[in-house]
Amino acid sequence: MVSRIPGRVWLILTLLFLISLGKSAFSQGGAPSAGALRPDQSMTISQVSVTWDSLGPDKDLEGSLIQKIIRAVNIYPNSTVSPFELDMAVRKAMAIPEVGKISWNGDLSASNSVILVLKVRLSVKGTTAKTKQGLFVSGNTEDFPLLYQDKNSMFKINLGGTMMPTLITNTWWGNGKPFTQYSPFGKDPPGVAPAFDFEAFLTAGVSGIMKVTRWKNPMYVYASVNALGVTTLGRELYNANSSAFCLQIEEAYAGIVGAISMKNGHLFRYNLSFGKQPYRIGTGMLICQIGGNGGTWGGMNAWPRFSGRLVGLVKIAYDNWKLEGFYIQPNEYYANESHTQMAGFNAEYNRASGLSGGFTYLNAFRSKFPYFFPDYSQATREGTNAMNLRFQWMPRPNQSFFFAKAEGGMEINNRVPLLAYGFAAEGGWSFGDTKLKPTISYRYSLLSGDNPKTATLERWDFLYSGDDIFTWVQGVITKNVLFNTNMEVHRFQLQLIPNGWRITTQYVFVMANYLNTAPMPPTGNFGDKQVSQEILMVVERFVSRHIFLRFTASALWPGKGFITTLPEPVSQPWTELQAMIHFNF
Repeated sequence: MVSRIPGRVWLILTLLFLISLGKSAFSQGGAPSAGALRPDQSMTISQVSVTWDSLGPDKDLEGSLIQKIIRAVNIYPNSTVSPFELDMAVRKAMAIPEVGKISWNGDLSASNSVILVLKVRLSVKGTTAKTKQGLFVSGNTEDFPLLYQDKNSMFKINLGGTMMPTLITNTWWGNGKPFTQYSPFGKDPPGVAPAFDFEAFLTAGVSGIMKVTRWKNPMYVYASVNALGVTTLGRELYNANSSAFCLQIEEAYAGIVGAISMKNGHLFRYNLSFGKQPYRIGTGMLICQIGGNGGTWGGMNAWPRFSGRLVGLVKIAYDNWKLEGFYIQPNEYYANESHTQMAGFNAEYNRASGLSGGFTYLNAFRSKFPYFFPDYSQATREGTNAMNLRFQWMPRPNQSFFFAKAEGGMEINNRVPLLAYGFAAEGGWSFGDTKLKPTISYRYSLLSGDNPKTATLERWDFLYSGDDIFTWVQGVITKNVLFNTNMEVHRFQLQLIPNGWRITTQYVFVMANYLNTAPMPPTGNFGDKQVSQEILMVVERFVSRHIFLRFTASALWPGKGFITTLPEPVSQPWTELQAMIHFNF
């Protein structure tokens, strides 16, 4: 249980509840157990399509109207957005005279992307569209979660949650003690017998946006506040008898947003925000999971927290170009606090044809996160500079095409002799115009380890990386024993999309970049470069915009690198069965 919550915070939580009714390192706590971004946090858009809620427009006007709607919403393929950002973006299309009502939904497509579907109802000639709507106007519960909306503002309830039961067997290959002996999340892991864990969380809050200027290109202010309740019961990775419950404020941020239509037909956009909010960059190689979970906070599997303790963002965009400046204080688990502060910038370019790229630079100008040398002497992350360059070619999901992805990163530190690197390359073929839309791909990634024969520290600092099993969560179970450092990974993947479901199967073969693993247990060195093999299957679906299902089955076999160093012999794989039922309004 967390420390006592002040009375003022209890008051806020009570109000939100009433509204809703209307890093140490590696296996010692570096990564979440679930590894999946929830659709209420982030969605990568592969395509934007428009459908008609009732009768469509005349054929000679349909094409131009679709382009007007897409331009007003201004969401490009390969861009990453949250549902709140989509709510704000979709509202811009309401200024089009032909649009009477507009909503959005998502359909799963290849890789980890989502097709954004805009559902439009045309305005009726001779009638005046409703200027005000929502629960406060109509008193009709069918308007939930919209509280109030007019042409200048929108206020809504945020309500979401997840239930996630997990069944694991042969946890830590029966060697839990050496793997968890330094963990801040717990040191009493379950054994080889089947272990059941149930986790759930609920978020509740309010968000809104309001126009504050009467300019030709108006400016809006927006804000969001969300409380979070998390519970964990059963036998999770680090605690054989877990019973955790925690209440916190997960999000509390505000900002200004606007767009300026240029005389030359181009569009300039800006967005400034500040507070406790989530933030991720690109594929998550450097920045994704800036909120801590596990231990007395709960949620080691469900991973409900993504927001940093304090995040400042400045975003500007010109058509397909985007530039972001950021300042981040991660919200780390209190027993794993590194006092890291980072700042930097991210630049991206996206084309509707499927071409995208980006570059990120960040500097950790304050941090106590430890860097370990082979002799176990220590330095810290403070002063580390990290860079990431990425490229992607991913045409439209309803076509058959070759796709390719590549990215690389480098980390240097003038205060510490650090020079680390990492990269990934993926290629595949998607048969998007066939019945099951099969997609096959191969991905190779390398994150450098430390060569004990040099004075330089070459081990890649995983920072706050993550995302999902399609990028920088490399094996659902593997990441618990070796997370995004000192590893070479070969991944073979097959995806099928039958009737709205997405079925993903992977074979993940992992090797160590160097045998030296200090400070990773159990011995600080691998006995061989061959570390592990994992097979997994993920089945997922949007039942509706508000309900998302995900089922995962995986099995992990240790390689010679682990078998020769573990104190207890290993004869069976480590397995995991997991279900995620998520709802969001």
